[in-house]
Amino acid sequence: VDPAREQSAGVVLGQVQAATAAMLIDAEVTRGVKQAFNTAPELMGVDDIDFDELGIDLEAVEKFLTAAIKGVVSSQVQDAMDDPLVRVAPQPASDVAPLRAPTVFDYVVPGYSVFFALFLMGLMAETVLQERLSGTLRRLFSLPLSRTAFLIGKILPYSLIAMVQIVLVLGMSSILFDYDLGQAPLALMLMIVATGLAVGSVGMMVAVLVRSEGQANSVPNLLTLVLAAVSGSMFPSIRLPGIENLTPNYWAIQGFLRITALQGTFDTVVLNIVVLLGMSVVAFAVAAWRFRYE
Repeated sequence: VDPAREQSAGVVLGQVQAATAAMLIDAEVTRGVKQAFNTAPELMGVDDIDFDELGIDLEAVEKFLTAAIKGVVSSQVQDAMDDPLVRVAPQPASDVAPLRAPTVFDYVVPGYSVFFALFLMGLMAETVLQERLSGTLRRLFSLPLSRTAFLIGKILPYSLIAMVQIVLVLGMSSILFDYDLGQAPLALMLMIVATGLAVGSVGMMVAVLVRSEGQANSVPNLLTLVLAAVSGSMFPSIRLPGIENLTPNYWAIQGFLRITALQGTFDTVVLNIVVLLGMSVVAFAVAAWRFRYE
């Protein structure tokens, strides 16, 4: 027994002793009867009597008494174990129910919710490119319209579409597959809003950066697949530790996971919401900086 871990060793010893109690009692009864037969003739002063001549088989008597005493003792021990004088009633440490370990399904639902939402980047890139090539953007900016107002007007509709997509995936998973949405609806709603804004802002940043139809058709979809693979959106066991922290997918998935599978509250996802909003601001700033209407 390690002196520094004596309490832990005591738990193990207690379990071993409880498991071997019946065997120890059985062995002790056998030893006690044998010792009694070995010492009884001397104590009673009859050690010179030949029991064989009297027709007494001491070995048989010993076996008989051993079996009889074992039966009585075993019955008493079993009764004591079934109905002890002192009974231990285990109770949880708090009123909070113990948390179950998240399953693969708990990861997949939010993962694919964000994964599907990010495919909007391709649609955003194609729309902005077509408006630039057709001269629509040039005509729009002949009006008193600021670049910030234009980008916000483009981001918000797609952000709302992303939010609706996430709500539909989570809702249908709850209805059809009994997916637990947690006990914090406000926190869940804020996570959906933050994720939608991140999707819209990152999508607009990509849409502003593409310059050709080929890029608009390939870059957003390729980036969506890369983000999904790096962050674990496709499957929780396939991701890149460290790099995953740079993706909106990771922070969104972990936030949803804390609310749903881990039964968290708003306090547990504040960091996730702040990081997603921060990514939205950074992506919007890059989009505003690189935006050109020609």
